[in-house]
Amino acid sequence: MDRRTDYESLDEALIPHRHSGNPVMRIGVRAQLFFPGGTRLQVRVAAVEALAAYARLAGPHLTRILPNGSKRLANIARADFPERQRQQAAEAAPGEVFGITVCEDRKIPLWHATAQLPGDYSPELLSYFTAATPASFMTEDPDRHVAAVVEWASIVRPDYGTAGFALIAEPGMELQWPDESWPVLSRFSGLDHLGAFNLNRKPGCIQAVNWLTVLGEAALAAIGGRQRLGERLSPAWSEIAPAEPGFSLHDFDGGIIVRAGDHPQMGDLQQDGIPETYRAVSAALRPIIFAGYRNRPGDLLKLPAKLDRHRETMGWIFRFDSGAGSVSGS
Repeated sequence: MDRRTDYESLDEALIPHRHSGNPVMRIGVRAQLFFPGGTRLQVRVAAVEALAAYARLAGPHLTRILPNGSKRLANIARADFPERQRQQAAEAAPGEVFGITVCEDRKIPLWHATAQLPGDYSPELLSYFTAATPASFMTEDPDRHVAAVVEWASIVRPDYGTAGFALIAEPGMELQWPDESWPVLSRFSGLDHLGAFNLNRKPGCIQAVNWLTVLGEAALAAIGGRQRLGERLSPAWSEIAPAEPGFSLHDFDGGIIVRAGDHPQMGDLQQDGIPETYRAVSAALRPIIFAGYRNRPGDLLKLPAKLDRHRETMGWIFRFDSGAGSVSGS
């Protein structure tokens, strides 16, 4: 079912540490875009522009900034954002990592965005831009969030990306809680996983699908172009989710975004099961979902120690497939 979720209650949901009981994660809506060329000055400036666009969406919620090269959050009102950061991006040495985070004051901030770009020590690695909002932001107008993702994608021109419900941690701590995150990810198939895979470029491929699935130029070409994409989506939707609102396609400067229904979904496997809308998009895009992960730690999901990481990683990637079994719990 493409049904609305109780967004306000998700804003208050806290995922505790398994020993201390202290909150370590929340649930929100997040976009993640992966793009090449992070050592180039114009790409770094574009990443700052994407953060500035996010700041316009967030408005007064943003109060803190972690400047490039800093280890301490500062008052964003005193940081001359984004003008000073544009200048820093234009002048940054390509050999150095470049990264900026903006966020609200709240512990485990639901309003936060990060742009992280590698140095020339590894220029083939993808850079990323992530942007989180509270789930309640979706209550009145999910179209506004779609328009924002289209804007961000047009700025950074990603190879691929996704947006939907996701686990939110303190910035930089997303991969530190596998024992806490995996039981939640295993139950709620609609949750996305930030930093799930390595940042090696995968030309013509995407990592996975979600409510919004972003295809850059190479991925769109690999599926056969815009018309062929529509031809694949239409029968998949008719077969798998005939009673649901239709998919929609949203062009951006450098690719296209596939929207799997009107609203993001949690996909609770103990209640509604896998969302039909996500299943339909996964079926249509399956030929370009990357599956060539080697059985080595750097290629796989970070999971509780007792689990088979390769098996669970592949199961998670294709969790929306028709007839696919659920991934294992903790």
